[in-house]
Amino acid sequence: MNIRKAISLDAEAIANVHVKGWQTAYQNILSEKFLSNISFENRKKFWEQILSNSAPNQQVWVAEHEGKIIGFASGGKAINLQLPEYEGELYAIYILESERGKGMGEELFYKIKNFIKEKGMNNMFLIVLKENPYRKFYEKMGGIKIGEQTVKMDGKELEEYIYGWKL
Repeated sequence: MNIRKAISLDAEAIANVHVKGWQTAYQNILSEKFLSNISFENRKKFWEQILSNSAPNQQVWVAEHEGKIIGFASGGKAINLQLPEYEGELYAIYILESERGKGMGEELFYKIKNFIKEKGMNNMFLIVLKENPYRKFYEKMGGIKIGEQTVKMDGKELEEYIYGWKL
């Protein structure tokens, strides 16, 4: 296994992990129709844009096994919420289902955490669906629940937890 910074050529593989990650993590939370309509092409365009812009306040890391990208994490300056006491944000961590539980999530988590700290931010947060079966990972990594909010998705209102870390 290898962990490295993502490059623009990784967009397609990251999009694949992202879509499959959503489809497996949320299979009992969101409808099959909703999950099957998540567009690989839209995710690919999204990641092409992110990786080509090389924003100085965010980073994307990938986990590889035998040359194949099997997971990723992204994070940096907070973009999803205005929490004055939380400057950094862990945007996402996704690992292919067959590769979960092997320690890659922890390594990716620490890459983002260290990047945020190196940028002079003293804390970070993450937003996760309450029903996400992998939510406990963030608690294991020291995340403290600092808030809740509701999001409308797939025609229903779902609860989200906001976890925070002091760095």
